[in-house]
Amino acid sequence: MKRFPRVLRDHLPTLLLLLTVTLYAWYQWRTGHLINKPTRDNYLDFVAAPFDWVELLSSIRTIGYPLYLRAHLALFGSEHGIAAVQFFAQLLTGTVFYFALIRFGLPAAGALCAVLPILLLKTFFAKIATDSLALSLVVLTVALLLFINARPLKTNPLLWLLLGLCTAASYHMRPSYLPMILIVPMLGMLLLWIRGPVDGFRVDRRLFKQKLTTYLWVAIAPFFLYCLLRLIVVGHFGLVSFGGYNLVGLTTPQLTRETLPALSPESRPLAEAILHRIGQNPPRPEPGDDQKRLVFGYRIHTAGAWRHYNEYIWRITVPAAEQLHGADPVRVNAALSRLSRELILIHPGDYFRWVVTGVVESLIYVSDRLILSEYTLTILFLIVLWRLYLALKTGTNRFPSQGHHHLGVLSVVALATFLPLTLLVVLVEPPMDRYLRATSIFIQPLLGFLIWQIAYNGWIAWKQPVVTSSNPSLPDKESA
Repeated sequence: MKRFPRVLRDHLPTLLLLLTVTLYAWYQWRTGHLINKPTRDNYLDFVAAPFDWVELLSSIRTIGYPLYLRAHLALFGSEHGIAAVQFFAQLLTGTVFYFALIRFGLPAAGALCAVLPILLLKTFFAKIATDSLALSLVVLTVALLLFINARPLKTNPLLWLLLGLCTAASYHMRPSYLPMILIVPMLGMLLLWIRGPVDGFRVDRRLFKQKLTTYLWVAIAPFFLYCLLRLIVVGHFGLVSFGGYNLVGLTTPQLTRETLPALSPESRPLAEAILHRIGQNPPRPEPGDDQKRLVFGYRIHTAGAWRHYNEYIWRITVPAAEQLHGADPVRVNAALSRLSRELILIHPGDYFRWVVTGVVESLIYVSDRLILSEYTLTILFLIVLWRLYLALKTGTNRFPSQGHHHLGVLSVVALATFLPLTLLVVLVEPPMDRYLRATSIFIQPLLGFLIWQIAYNGWIAWKQPVVTSSNPSLPDKESA
């Protein structure tokens, strides 16, 4: 009986995690949030047609979510329960991420504070869309990287296999996660470098080459083989025939009558058809367009920017391309891609300014929504007041400093995922809230752990105040 309280104390964060997951699932069920919500993407209409591999590979959609929907319909007979599956996938991958952080060496209480923002994340799990499952796969991929690098010299081959499958599944579920093929090797090597001093080994040239080669094979080989399959079957080497659809929504505002002579003969008919449609029914202007600075035709992070972007794609450019090239997505995508690349080459400075401005604006937007949110600032303000009180109580402003190594791990994970994923979004479309919530998924765990670390160090100071020596030449008792 004497051991029970100690066992309970040692496993308290895990018990709190399981309690949180249970109560959160019960709350979502009782409030009716686990009911499917239809979206404009019409994925259910897409999978209602008879299954055809060639049509699936040539579609403007990646294969991941349609295959999941077909499997769900085959197992359950209807679309009911899709929201519940996506929600529990979020809880499951968040829990795996918690144990991965502990395995990597983070304290359980700190790992709990880090993983709570992922577990309680208000994603689009109720919508029949790719967002929720794709995000869960990204979290699971990073968790596997932590498991692999927790014991980098003795890695189970099964973990490598799972890492390759999850990496491929993430960008097949949602193409905006294509940078995962670069993030996985980069983040894996960074975690290996961080882990070296902890386990007492040196990342020499042989180990570096061995691990980097394995990461590259695991991340890139499945992507290359799939692109090769699509080249053989549909004649296009790439993940999906959709890049041109995305990019043309961004570049079309730069198309004018003056740019027609600079276009290639292949792109000129499409450009003329687009200009004709714009002349007949131009996109509705945003209020204040004539008074506010635009970047590449858009004001970033506005509803109008997203509306204009979709109008240019689905109401103007795609119908014009289908009128010339038919309804074949591969041919339409190729034509739109060629026109977009030529417009970027005609206006390289404007496009470069768009990319730089988009990344900077995304950083500011994420900081405003996450780092400078009222909830985060309130918690940090209360902690600062507590630390000031401790300083007055103990007579010193020196406190135990623990957890910097663990904070570095989460910082590397947050930056290594946020920057590449955000850059890909900015390269092809306006970085709206829906995308930035996904690209910044690991920034919130970083903030959660930072708050826990500050509070924990303050608690240590409360329980064991730092005693300073009256002789400056002697070390403090705490440091001794």
